[in-house]
Amino acid sequence: MTDTEARRTGPRRWRGQEPEDRRAARRTQLIEAGLQIMGTEGAAAATMRATCREAALTERYFYESFANRDELLVAVLDEVVLGARDTILDALEAAPSEPSALIRHVVKAFTNYVFKDPRRGRIMFVESQAEPALWDRGRELMAEFTNPISASLELMYGSEATDSANSELNSVGLFGALAFIYQAHTPSSKISRKRGRRLGPEDRREQIIVSAAKVFEEKSFADVSMTELAKAAGVGRPLLNHYFGSKRELYLDVVRRFVFIPEVAVDRIPRSASQEKRIGAVIDRWLDVAWRHRDMWISTVMSDDLRRDPEMDRILQDADDVAARRMMDALEIRPSEGSEAAVHSMIVAYGGLAKAASKQWLVTGALDREQVHLLLVRSLLAIVRDVLPACEADS
Repeated sequence: MTDTEARRTGPRRWRGQEPEDRRAARRTQLIEAGLQIMGTEGAAAATMRATCREAALTERYFYESFANRDELLVAVLDEVVLGARDTILDALEAAPSEPSALIRHVVKAFTNYVFKDPRRGRIMFVESQAEPALWDRGRELMAEFTNPISASLELMYGSEATDSANSELNSVGLFGALAFIYQAHTPSSKISRKRGRRLGPEDRREQIIVSAAKVFEEKSFADVSMTELAKAAGVGRPLLNHYFGSKRELYLDVVRRFVFIPEVAVDRIPRSASQEKRIGAVIDRWLDVAWRHRDMWISTVMSDDLRRDPEMDRILQDADDVAARRMMDALEIRPSEGSEAAVHSMIVAYGGLAKAASKQWLVTGALDREQVHLLLVRSLLAIVRDVLPACEADS
């Protein structure tokens, strides 16, 4: 490889910054944009497009850092809650040993953190309860507060704190009471009861698609009504019909959004990693998505019945082609002239194996995740190392 080729294929610096540093900076921009929207207008307004506009970045860069809107909301919640956790831990280290003085010191530090930036209070105490995408993560993050509280109770009261189970219950109860007090005194809790800003057509359409995806993950297409979809999106039936003429049209848009892989989803895989590690990372990410959205995955990607609908069949075929191209980009597969179509078709065929293997995992339970991962990694490794070179030689 010549120096010119090396410069062309290797990661490029831009204004003195490495690619990883630029990606990290863009992720920070998106999180701050999401924090601004969630903290002032609510989680419902934090759509992908609205966040990109606020961050002054294109959609391409959104998918560089987040697979979907839910991942962004979780990242924003983490940013705020872990900041509060660090504030409490710092306060505990500097607090006086006398119990009442210690409590006053920690509560004052936490209160200052919450009210110094009202967006934090709204996200922690209002939006985390109102947005379904944040419920599970919110419960996980609660331990970041209850564990220090429990440890402090045991430190202050010793044996009087009784056993660890009671200490844990006491800490959960105390945190719940404090959270309720902060929620009631957070100015944004009053804002959240008011009507938010009027969403533009693109944002409203995306909001409907996001809410519909959650409904279709829980129920089959036949069991969902337009009235139910309208209610889930928080809009009237006439407005839903305005954006989507029928349930089928909305479902097709949900499937289209679900099955396509973002162009830069593979950028987070280090280019310096070995080929086997890169393949393992690609398969891991793919299995993560399949598991997280398994109901939708089973009802769409693995359904033979959907192929009978010509438009749905076209969407799934297009998705197969896009997935193959993304896979080739992730693994830096560069076919020679004359073999592009054959190599691409082989990767598409591999996608069929991936779907069949996933069915054995998600539907029949005949294979577990580790076995599916092993099958897909080793099969793809054999294709890349043995089959594709042979194809190139024949061409």
